[in-house]
Amino acid sequence: MAGELQGKKPAGGSSFGSAGRPLPGPAGGPGGTQPLTGLEARLAALEGKLPAVLQKRSVACALLAVMVLTGVFGIGGAKLRAYRSSTEMLYVMAADRYGVSIVDELDAALSAAQSITDLCAAQLGEEDAGVAAAREAIALRRDGLDGAGPAAAYRANLALQSAIGYLYNAVRHEIDPSDTAGQALQGQWSDFTAHQERITRSGYNEAAAEYNRAAGAFPANLIGALWGAGKVERFG
Repeated sequence: MAGELQGKKPAGGSSFGSAGRPLPGPAGGPGGTQPLTGLEARLAALEGKLPAVLQKRSVACALLAVMVLTGVFGIGGAKLRAYRSSTEMLYVMAADRYGVSIVDELDAALSAAQSITDLCAAQLGEEDAGVAAAREAIALRRDGLDGAGPAAAYRANLALQSAIGYLYNAVRHEIDPSDTAGQALQGQWSDFTAHQERITRSGYNEAAAEYNRAAGAFPANLIGALWGAGKVERFG
């Protein structure tokens, strides 16, 4: 009986005991214990301090996976947000390969549109429907210069192009191109169309499309949702 009791292990023991670890005895003989090493003792102490739920291997592995993913998503999120910011800057700064800032070109085109409308109003009067439409389009575009996104600015600029184009065509045959008014009108029209043409050469839309493809792929779409780095608007 004593031999049987010595050969049995206590039920419910942990991975590492506080007194020692199992020590195999001779074949067929009872086992003994030997002191834990320093590392084993520290592991045993740590295991004892963990909440019961974390002492399960599956839960510990899941927690480790979450910690790793959090670190990866944190690094990736910062990079994605920086990528988004640099893409948006192409809309407001002349930093693309063409040296074109859409916002600056819109501003310059608006100034030319104002001059064209003033010159045409001097010929047709402020009550003219074309002049009134141009004034309205200018006001809409001016209100949209600050705080409007690229998509809204694009729509407002299209309305401006249409109104100014109609007004210019209504007056250009009524003014002698050799006199001061005619030359001024032609010069402002050339300026207006030049800025519109430069807008079409901006690389912003291409950069926005490239960023949106990257941000929409996995796992960037999940990272973007966590970091507020979603897709950017196109100018169009």
